[in-house]
Amino acid sequence: MIISVSSASRRLKQFAAPSSIVRNAICYFIGMLFAILTPVAPAQTNFGAVVGTVTDSTGAILPQAKVELKNVGTNGVQTTVSSGAGTYTFPNVLPGAYAVTVALPNFKSFTRTYIDVQIGGTTRVDAVLEVGNITESVTVTDATPDLQTDSSSLSSVIEGKAVLQTPINGRNVNNLLALVPGVIVGGSTSGNPIGNTTNGSITNAISYGNYQIGGGFGGQSAFFVDGVQSNVTKNNTNALIPTQDAVQEFRVYTNDVSAEFGGFGGGVVNLGTKSGTNRFHGTAYDYFRNSVLNANDWFSNHAGLIKPPLRQNQFGANISGPIVSVDGRPVV
Repeated sequence: MIISVSSASRRLKQFAAPSSIVRNAICYFIGMLFAILTPVAPAQTNFGAVVGTVTDSTGAILPQAKVELKNVGTNGVQTTVSSGAGTYTFPNVLPGAYAVTVALPNFKSFTRTYIDVQIGGTTRVDAVLEVGNITESVTVTDATPDLQTDSSSLSSVIEGKAVLQTPINGRNVNNLLALVPGVIVGGSTSGNPIGNTTNGSITNAISYGNYQIGGGFGGQSAFFVDGVQSNVTKNNTNALIPTQDAVQEFRVYTNDVSAEFGGFGGGVVNLGTKSGTNRFHGTAYDYFRNSVLNANDWFSNHAGLIKPPLRQNQFGANISGPIVSVDGRPVV
């Protein structure tokens, strides 16, 4: 971009020297043009984070403690050491279940076995080490649910269990946005993701993306899938709605959204897809709706009208599993 600006400046010198006002206006216009056309790098929004402080039983900080973060599903391990202030952080963690182990010579090791890392959230795990042999350990198997004290953003998470087990019309996961406080559905989200139809004609083609979030107007929110913004440029609606089986969870920000997001006037919907585990999984389904299973309503019966026909079948299947290396072991 700097080369283009300097090149444009050399060309201006070939003309008669304009007044300072005109010259400044031209430079300002060129700068604004490059600022508008410069692509914006997408933020890495599909991660969570694990942070904490390592102390002894008296509350004194413990630096240089080895901290291990293990993914329960894949057995993938990340390691770090506590800083001089006794703190540690794992900034880019895929959502899922994890375990944290902290070890330091002359202290019993500390292990917390189940940690739920959520998309866009920061999970705090403070470790208190007791004096003893490092071969001894203190394991925490149950703990109070973590509060999001490390972020001021107001948001709600729709977890994968709710995504899979909630009956969703047309398997459109955007329907679940109606469960979040501060979200108003501006149009019907019935049926398939590309819009609603009546007798084959589309009646509301963009209704599935028309959500009012955090007091904003419909069509002013940003949608992210695995950290990549999925808004359509023409009407700012959501262009990609993954199938229920592929969704790990999603977070809906309604107020005081982090600065890593941009380009929205309402809220942010941040969806993450499943990363898989070291076990093979597979499902097959048929989302089935038919008028033979429905009763006619009272008013239609009273008027002598028959039930309107309804035939909806959405077939699908998926399979997932580990990536296997040459020696036959899973790649974690």
